[in-house]
Amino acid sequence: MALRQGTNSMEEISFAINYEPPAAQRSVEMVFQRIFIGDAAEGAARVLEGREEIYDHIMYRLSSDEGRSWTKEAAACL
Repeated sequence: MALRQGTNSMEEISFAINYEPPAAQRSVEMVFQRIFIGDAAEGAARVLEGREEIYDHIMYRLSSDEGRSWTKEAAACL
């Protein structure tokens, strides 16, 4: 999913969903979030020049109904 606000943008990518054992009865989804300051392509190029203009975050959310609904995303502490 890509969102824009002015010239800035954000992408979110789901990269892992795991169903916990039946006793817990919930699924865990890991979400990678990248925020670009300015144009996304230009921001990625500026990182190669050593200028930090992207911000990455790992988030997670939980579901207790097999993925039909999810909790609000929360930051994963790594």
